[in-house]
Amino acid sequence: MKIKQLFFNILCIMCIVFLSCAKSGKPDYKISENETVTIELQYTAGTGYSWMWINQEDVKHVDSVNVEYNYNTQFIGGAGTMKWQFKGKSKGCDTLTFVYKRPWEDAEIDKKQFVIKVK
Repeated sequence: MKIKQLFFNILCIMCIVFLSCAKSGKPDYKISENETVTIELQYTAGTGYSWMWINQEDVKHVDSVNVEYNYNTQFIGGAGTMKWQFKGKSKGCDTLTFVYKRPWEDAEIDKKQFVIKVK
């Protein structure tokens, strides 16, 4: 009887882990613990719009380790990239949500989500 209970418990745990990743969808990135991944998003510096990571409190398996803003210095207000670096801290899946908006406005003009699986 103990073997059946143990098997059932292991099966339940595997289902929970599988469903947590499946709920997020197919991962955009697969990394190991302590490995880093960079997410790059395009923006136009002079418009006031920028990408904002909005669900930091929901993310449990990766840590943000760096944010970098790069833009074309030849043109005032020119195009640029925002780069976020994330490091895997524990096994599991996280969905990172970014919105493109002006900080002083409520309206979002774009939204992107990235699923990161830490293996």
